[in-house]
Amino acid sequence: MAPPPPAPATILPPAARDWAALPSDIVLDVFLRLGPHEVMLGAEQACKPWRHVALEEPMLWRRVGLDKDYTDKRVKQEMLYVALDRAKGQC
Repeated sequence: MAPPPPAPATILPPAARDWAALPSDIVLDVFLRLGPHEVMLGAEQACKPWRHVALEEPMLWRRVGLDKDYTDKRVKQEMLYVALDRAKGQC
């Protein structure tokens, strides 16, 4: 016969992770592995520290390529202008 399951009080929840507390250099490394589309429309909107890296780190925007096929070419053009602005002359 199998032992009874542990009482709920003895089960501990997994330790919570504060992803916003990651060092900026680690966040930058993660962002460099993403495309501009994923950074602008996803990652930078996660929290204030991540947004700061996306907005203030020109190295992230040295190479800008929006390979995603957009039905609205105006959106792609606006994203390119934003990326070039964020590159601060380092593109």
